Amino acid sequence: MDFGNNEERIAYYERFIITKTRALLRRLERLLSCASDAEDILQETLMKAWTHLEQLRDPEHPERWLFSIADNEARSFMARESRNRRTWESLLPFISDRFDPGLSAEIVERIAYKAASMLTKRQRDYLVYSVMERLSPKQVRAIMKVSESVRSSGLSRAKRRFYKIYKELSEDL
Repeated sequence: MDFGNNEERIAYYERFIITKTRALLRRLERLLSCASDAEDILQETLMKAWTHLEQLRDPEHPERWLFSIADNEARSFMARESRNRRTWESLLPFISDRFDPGLSAEIVERIAYKAASMLTKRQRDYLVYSVMERLSPKQVRAIMKVSESVRSSGLSRAKRRFYKIYKELSEDL
């Protein structure tokens, strides 16, 4: 869709997109089963809709386009959550004997999950390959396509960052 100027774009967005937020939120809440996650994904959806508004093919009926953006954002979110969950599950045996034994397993899991989700993908990969899968340094280097010094320093940084985040989160309890 071609907008003559920014005012036309804003007017269209407010008239046809913003009016759908309640329906979008209900759909995302059904898909994600969590109101706060649905609200986050709704914001991502609205930002993406604004950014890609010119790609809208049927300006009189934007619902299908808008809901497909929301569905794609929800699927991406669920995939990220699944990767994060697998990461922290693999790290749990690694951390369980290193932290406050007074914390319940549920709290340790929650903190570990949050800490793992705050790492970069590369840092999670270092930890999972080295710690969980117990791959040799040579195997980790081959998989991640890095030199020994990069692998060693990357793993050390990943462990330090994970511990630092974990400690900060557990102190906030």
